[in-house]
Amino acid sequence: MPRVSWSKTAQGDLVEVVKLPDLIDQLKANAEVTLHDVTIVSIDEGVEGETMWHRGFTHEQEHQIKTNSLPEPPGPGPQVWDFYLFYRRRRPMPGYEVIHVRSNGEVAAYWRRQHPHGE
Repeated sequence: MPRVSWSKTAQGDLVEVVKLPDLIDQLKANAEVTLHDVTIVSIDEGVEGETMWHRGFTHEQEHQIKTNSLPEPPGPGPQVWDFYLFYRRRRPMPGYEVIHVRSNGEVAAYWRRQHPHGE
C-alpha cells in the first residue's frame, strides 16, 4: 500500500500547476520516500498546525543540489525542486495525504502577502 495518498485537490494541482507528466511522476515518487513528520521550519520544509510542507525533491537530491553534484544537469523547464507539497498525516491509516501542490512562485507570492514588510 502506498505511503502517500493524494487528495482530489492535489491531483488537480498536479495537472494545473505541474502540468508535465514526467514531472508529476517524479513528484509522486519523491513524496513516497521523502514526506515525514516535520518539526522545524526552514526554507525547504515546515509545519503549521496539522499542515506540513516539503519541497518536491528527495533528501538525496537536496544534498546533490547543495553540493552541486547532480548526476546530470537539469534540463530546461521546471524541476521537482520548483514545487512544494503541502500534506498532513492520514488518520487513522498510517502515512500522509498531499492536500496541495504549489509552485515556488505561488509560495513566494503568498509569503509576500503575509509579510509585506519582509518580517
